[in-house]
Amino acid sequence: MDWIYVLLLTCFPMTSHMGSSHECVCDDNQKVVKIYRHNLTSDLSGVDAFYDVDLSHESITDLQTLLSSSLTSIRLQIIHLNLSYNHIQQVQGSFVTSLPKLRSIVLSSNNISSVDKCVFMDAKCLQTIDISRNNIEQLPSGLLGRQGEVLRIKKFNASRNQISSMGSELFHEGLIYLKTVDISFNNLEYFDSWPYKTKSIDQTLVSGCPIDINTSSLRLNYITAEGYTHYNDISVEGYTFNLSHNNISYFKRALGLELGQQQNFKIDLTFNNLQDLAGCIKALNASTPSDIAFLRLELKNNPWFCDCSVYNIVHRVNNSLYMDQATEYLYCQDPPDLRNKSFGYLMKNMDKLICNISEDCPIGCLCQDRPSEDLLTVDCSMVKTLTRLPERLPKYPRISLNLSGNQIQIIVTKKYTNVLTQLDVSHNRLTYIHPKFFDDGEMLKFVDISSNSLTSLPITLRNLRLPSSDVRVENNSLVCSCDSLWMNDWLMEIDGNNMTCTVNGNEHYIQSVTYNSLTCYRDQVLIACFILGGLLSVIIIFVVVCYKWKYETSVLFYHVFGVRPFDKPKKVDVKEDAPVFSCDVYISSNRQNPKIIGWVTKRLLPKLKNFNKTYYYPPKDDIPGDSQADAITDAMACSRKILVILDDSELDKEWCIEEFYIGHQIAGKVILVLFDSPNKFEDIETEPIQTYINRQNYIQMDHKLFWPKLKYELSKMN
Repeated sequence: MDWIYVLLLTCFPMTSHMGSSHECVCDDNQKVVKIYRHNLTSDLSGVDAFYDVDLSHESITDLQTLLSSSLTSIRLQIIHLNLSYNHIQQVQGSFVTSLPKLRSIVLSSNNISSVDKCVFMDAKCLQTIDISRNNIEQLPSGLLGRQGEVLRIKKFNASRNQISSMGSELFHEGLIYLKTVDISFNNLEYFDSWPYKTKSIDQTLVSGCPIDINTSSLRLNYITAEGYTHYNDISVEGYTFNLSHNNISYFKRALGLELGQQQNFKIDLTFNNLQDLAGCIKALNASTPSDIAFLRLELKNNPWFCDCSVYNIVHRVNNSLYMDQATEYLYCQDPPDLRNKSFGYLMKNMDKLICNISEDCPIGCLCQDRPSEDLLTVDCSMVKTLTRLPERLPKYPRISLNLSGNQIQIIVTKKYTNVLTQLDVSHNRLTYIHPKFFDDGEMLKFVDISSNSLTSLPITLRNLRLPSSDVRVENNSLVCSCDSLWMNDWLMEIDGNNMTCTVNGNEHYIQSVTYNSLTCYRDQVLIACFILGGLLSVIIIFVVVCYKWKYETSVLFYHVFGVRPFDKPKKVDVKEDAPVFSCDVYISSNRQNPKIIGWVTKRLLPKLKNFNKTYYYPPKDDIPGDSQADAITDAMACSRKILVILDDSELDKEWCIEEFYIGHQIAGKVILVLFDSPNKFEDIETEPIQTYINRQNYIQMDHKLFWPKLKYELSKMN
């Protein structure tokens, strides 16, 4: 037996084993022996120890061959295995499960291009996995155990690969011991929120491991004289998740976010492609400075774009408990004027955080959102060719509008006038400002209409009550007039004593111009006389028209106002034998003319109902039999009015003439309606119809005021 085996027998006394070797229980006195490839030629099957096997730099290509040859005798006692710097291309799941007590495995610096999700799934004791410096492009779900299964993994290193994506369930709730993750120097394009996904899980659910070694108390012995230091504990203080040196440009919340309670918690996202800080913080559901600080994100060395979207974050952190820590939190890459400026600089210069707005911004203008001022500034001074105010502006609660140096002649109110806080229309060609503009612009705090061609100012300007420093109207061609005298008191309020206007080509200080000097009283008297004369003329014309068309005027007044202006009140004597009227109107018409019958039933009768008038219409209400004539006579006698609808054929009917004559006996009882044109009744000789026609005492059915006239006649007293 060689000297190595003798040394092992000397240092590690033999113990008896109960049951299979992989079910042993280790105590603090058990030893860990570090061995190398050339030591595996010895027979170590009888040694009671755990092995730290270093097979690095051995040109190994096939793990299954290695397992069936060199590691066969000690595979149940291997707890650390270093296979770095070899030529391994594939790792089989059966290889790892054949090492039941394996605590750590190092596969860095090989030629591995893909890792199957089942490789480490059943490694119950595994605490450290190092697959760094390979060509791996994807980390699948299940690589670190099944979803929800509690495992002992503490450290996972996949740095310096070609990883561009990770399975959504790669880091799951069962990894309660996981403290160190290194996926730096890869090709990840997004950051998932798995480091924050921490939940309390009963540790008794941890998948069974055949040993429970406290590695901090293990003594590491060497069988060579190469002077290696003691094996360090695989656990680390705090929680570190290193995703630096990737291409991460946005945050993803595939697993949701729940802020944990870990101490010494840090996520390294330095040297990535993050630009939108506000979007990142929003994706992590952080709204307060304490939330932002608790996230413990290392975000330096990213090409941050510092615009108005960062304002709320800077504002929340500024003057908070975290202000000092955040001073060097990040540096800006863009825009150019903020390049290399720190977070501390932004806190002192929050007015630099602006955004250029393009939607609804007028062509050639510069629209900027300035959250530090709660203002949108619209600068069109560089356009030079505007002839009117823009039709629309970006929607914002407060807008500053600069239109100086253009060609605008007229200002009228716009939809955005009520949100303007500043207006600069100086050095244009203004000749007129609509008075309603300043009524709608009640939020205006600054107005500059200087250096224009205004001859007068709208009186509504004084309603803004601005000091002289905030209203500028100088260098205009103001003309002194009676309408501009309101400016005297206004100029005293704004301390504008030096403003001038012209009278007959002579320049005067506006405050020296008075009503007397402009003879405004005489002008006012002339204006008043002109207005009164106009009103009197209108009244005279109205009276003449009403008198000439007295009947039509009375009809219209009754139709619109319910009054009868030209009717004389009549004294009504109530007699004992006065008739009792059972209906308002009796309708007399040609009972053989279908046109008249159709018009009466479809048009006239519904209208009478609308007028709240009762009626008697023989074709509808007659009682058949010998009593028909008596019924008609009684109905006519008991009706307030008799409405006679006359057509040219009706004149040949004696009973029609008789009905007309009976109604004529009582003054004002007959209402004559001509169903045909009046021309057809010019040669009529029958009385009293002839008199009615000649005096035009009728209502023509096709007249545009027919229904108002009929309503008016029905309301007359008999």
